[in-house]
Amino acid sequence: MSVPDRLIGISRGQSGVVSRKQILSCGMSDDVVGRLVRSGQWRRLAQGIYALTPDTWIQRVWAGLLIGGDRAVVGMKAAARLWNLPYDTGRYEPDDLPVEIFVGTSRRFLPSNERWRFIRGDRTGQLVPPRTSIAQTIVDMARTMTGDQMASLVGQSVGRHRVAPQDIQSVLQESERYPRRTLLAGIVSDTADGVTSTGMA
Repeated sequence: MSVPDRLIGISRGQSGVVSRKQILSCGMSDDVVGRLVRSGQWRRLAQGIYALTPDTWIQRVWAGLLIGGDRAVVGMKAAARLWNLPYDTGRYEPDDLPVEIFVGTSRRFLPSNERWRFIRGDRTGQLVPPRTSIAQTIVDMARTMTGDQMASLVGQSVGRHRVAPQDIQSVLQESERYPRRTLLAGIVSDTADGVTSTGMA
């Protein structure tokens, strides 16, 4: 069964993942999709989401974004991985890490599972695949961290020149109802002072 070149192009831009909407827009029918899945040429990842290539973690990122909808943005540890920031995988192997997706505040409830965790919240995406900015990722992750974990994340991210302390401070100031705001602000300020002192030495 021939797959339209246009759909192949779309899949290549999404790590081998396509949605039913994209499939139909390229002129393929549900019957053809069903035959491709039954033959093992395609895999069904979720309702209306299909994989044309072997399973990878970045493929699951794209699948989560397509499930999440037009306002979906990768966040939290998944965004940290995309940015190459330090993060703790916890009980997961890196390639088994669930993908956290912000879906906007108006999106209907989406059930989470071992592959995806959908979060109601508005975020702005950067780059491709769209993910929260480095500063926003740090602020979001820090919500559930201990003080030592916060200090390590901020220190390593700033030390590697991945983000400027003032960018983190700006996001933190815009974040409403933020737990331990004072603690994180202090850590960022101390880190900024340390960077300044080192630069002046």
